[in-house]
Amino acid sequence: MTRTYFFTGLRPGELHALRVGSYREEHEVRLLDVREQYALPRKDVPAALAPLKTVWARRKIPVHLSLARALDGWLENGWKGHVGRPPKPEDFLFPDSSDAAYREHDCDEFLAHFNQELEPPRKPPRLVAALVTAAVLSWARQRRTS
Repeated sequence: MTRTYFFTGLRPGELHALRVGSYREEHEVRLLDVREQYALPRKDVPAALAPLKTVWARRKIPVHLSLARALDGWLENGWKGHVGRPPKPEDFLFPDSSDAAYREHDCDEFLAHFNQELEPPRKPPRLVAALVTAAVLSWARQRRTS
């Protein structure tokens, strides 16, 4: 889900209202078809699907290859493990474990979910370590000569 935020710029309500059928291919291009949003509860109104904020918010967003791979993997393996059955086109793309629409209730909950998905690398890649070492050595040499 976090990758979808990064690659699409969707509003949280739009992301959580996406259906499995919203992710499809048209003219050999993978896309997400944004048609509704999942609104947070307000005063006496429960959380529910709602129209988009503006008429221009309805759109088809092309999906980057990296995101397409992640979404394909989620639909092939993760979704079924999360919900307990294969997804159908009318199901939410990112449901809670009971197959209902899901949306964080506040910023703290969103950040906790967000951070959970973004685990830092366990070990820095060798190339990064080599580049950092080279930069530090270069800086040290410059300081000695000046």
